[in-house]
Amino acid sequence: MNRPARFFLFSTITCLALFSLLMFASCDSSDDDDDDFLEPKTVAVTYQGNSYDVDLSDLESEEIGGIDAVVLSNVLRAALGGDINLNSLAVDFAASDGFSPEQSPYCLDIIPLEAAMCEYGWIEVNTANLSWDEDLEYPGCMGVRGVAEIFVEDIEGGPTGKIVSVEYGGQAIEEDLLTVDPEDVDGVSAVNLADLVELAFPNLNLEDLLVDFASIDGFMPADSTNCTDIMPLDAANLTQGWLEVDSADMFWDIELAFPGCLHVTQVSRVILSDA
Repeated sequence: MNRPARFFLFSTITCLALFSLLMFASCDSSDDDDDDFLEPKTVAVTYQGNSYDVDLSDLESEEIGGIDAVVLSNVLRAALGGDINLNSLAVDFAASDGFSPEQSPYCLDIIPLEAAMCEYGWIEVNTANLSWDEDLEYPGCMGVRGVAEIFVEDIEGGPTGKIVSVEYGGQAIEEDLLTVDPEDVDGVSAVNLADLVELAFPNLNLEDLLVDFASIDGFMPADSTNCTDIMPLDAANLTQGWLEVDSADMFWDIELAFPGCLHVTQVSRVILSDA
C-alpha cells in the first residue's frame, strides 16, 4: 500500500474514532440531563374504596431545607376536602417500588399513623420523597422515597377530637375533647379547661390546685423566660382558658393578658398538682 493510501486509511479511522467518542459523550450527557430533570409527581390518595390523584405541582409548596415541598396534610385535604377531620383518620404509605413503612420492624408501632401528624410531614414536589419534622425523631423507615400512594382509613372507634391527658396524683386520664361539651368562642369550637379537668377528676377543687401544660413536642410554658415567674399557674384560672377542639391549641380570655408562652399549641398534657 502506497503512502497516500495509508495516510487516507489512518485519517479515516481516526475520524471515525473521534466521531464515535463524540457521539458517546453526547448520549451520556443527554442521559445525565434526563436524570437531573425531574417532573412533578402525582400521588394517589385512597379512602373508602375510592382513589384520588393529587398532582403535587398544583398545591402550594414551601422551601424545606432547600427543597420544594408540600405539607402532607394539604395533600390529604386536596384529595378528600378541606373540611376533613384528620383526628379521626389514620394513614399508611406505599412507594413506587412497593415499600411500605410497616415492612420495617422500626415502624410497626407507628403505622398506621394518626393523620393529624401529617401536619408535620412534607412531600417533595419533584420526587415525592417523604420527610418529617426532626422533633418527631421518626426512624428512617418513615422517610419513604418516591411515595406513590397514601392509604387513608377511619380510626375504628377512635377519637373525633384531640386526646389530652389530664394528670393528677400519679394518675393520667385521657380525654377526647369532643366528649366535653364544646362551646363557640369567637367562632371557634373550644372546650373550657375547667370542664376538661372536672370530667377527668370530678372531686377536685381548682382553688386548691396548680396547673402546668405540655404540648405534643414537649414544650412547656416555663421553657420561656416570659412564663417562668407565673408557672405553675393557679388552677382557678382554668375557668377562663380554652382548648380548640380540632387542634388542642390553648387560648385565654383577653382580660387575663397572659403572655404568648401560655398560648400553647397542640396541648397533649394538663398537669395538676396541689397548691
